[in-house]
Amino acid sequence: MSGPCRACLRRTWLLTELSEHIARARERFGSLDSLLALDDRELVAALGGRRAGEIVAGWLEFDPEPARRRLRGAGMTAVCRHDRNRYPAVLGDIPDPPAVIHLAGTEELDPGPAAAVVGARRATPYGLEVARMLGRGLAAAGVTVVSGMALGIDSAAHEGALEAGGATLAVLAGGADVPYPPSKRRLHRRVLAAGYAVSELPPGFRPRRWCFPARNRLIAALSQLTLVVEAAERSGALITARLARELGREVGAVPGPITSSRSRGVNDLLHDGAHVVRDVQDVLDLLFGAGGRSAPADRCERLEPALRRVLDEVAGVATRWTRSPAARPRPRRPWSPSPSSSCWDSCAAPPAGATWPRAEGCRPFPNLPEACMHPQALPVCWRSRGRTPAGAPGSRPTSRRWPAAGSTG
Repeated sequence: MSGPCRACLRRTWLLTELSEHIARARERFGSLDSLLALDDRELVAALGGRRAGEIVAGWLEFDPEPARRRLRGAGMTAVCRHDRNRYPAVLGDIPDPPAVIHLAGTEELDPGPAAAVVGARRATPYGLEVARMLGRGLAAAGVTVVSGMALGIDSAAHEGALEAGGATLAVLAGGADVPYPPSKRRLHRRVLAAGYAVSELPPGFRPRRWCFPARNRLIAALSQLTLVVEAAERSGALITARLARELGREVGAVPGPITSSRSRGVNDLLHDGAHVVRDVQDVLDLLFGAGGRSAPADRCERLEPALRRVLDEVAGVATRWTRSPAARPRPRRPWSPSPSSSCWDSCAAPPAGATWPRAEGCRPFPNLPEACMHPQALPVCWRSRGRTPAGAPGSRPTSRRWPAAGSTG
């Protein structure tokens, strides 16, 4: 099959037509799962209201070609549930699998070993650091980090995976080409460059409130394990954990302070039997069995965030300088000394037999000849002041130290 079939594209179109009604209807149906499990005709009858006739007419006359052109225009691909070779089999575990999965950044959806890292949007600095550390360690161990690219824990997990140069999968509530929230536009570009984003909704679609819990069921299905870092009592991350348990997936949680409202959700999960996660190795043991895969050393895990960013920036500059000769700075052009000059980049070697007075522990600049000394020991070149170093021809014995720069002695 070369692309999504007409029936599946029509189902996606129907969801966008009824999107304003779905959030209000959740209260009547009790859960979003049972609502999305309705077939097309039942969904129109339940939500169409006065527009039911209009929507049915559009459904009957639906033309899939405009939808396919929008996909190509956005540089995306899509796979429908009738394509058994490309549609992820794990999505068949949920009672209401999406008709179409839209892909940005890749043409195939095969995350391999995957772990979801989710949590609070208003996360604490501790939670953000833990999520970043877990994302970095899991990606370095070859595990795809799955999350929703929301503020807080989700974004920190993606950023950690990108720091390690590993794979990360963003499951978005709107179109896969739409960064949400808009403040994460740069992160969205980085995710597409190193990983990929998926959504059950078409390109350009702006998310509604119901889209976020709908997105959570995809996160739970695409991951072998769901890990909650921080969550309040009514956090959306707990929806993902509940769905993961219903699908028979493993659920882990990072313990938090009992005095913090942002830790009540994760502590409740632990009370109800979720696995305690203390580090990356705990997650790998849950995925591959005890000792099945070891966590690589994390050179940044003991650094403060500000220091780690400095280290990463220095390492990036050094790598670019080493690998790209064009990026290396050009040496400065040598120039001649003058009586008013202080130390210069290129000057004549000292006369034979000359010795230089140095302060204890002082070393010359590594890129300067011996005639130019460290400014704290010898602020000016001997030639710039017309002085002759001790031991040079024509010098007079003296026990005086060389004068400091700017002195009159």
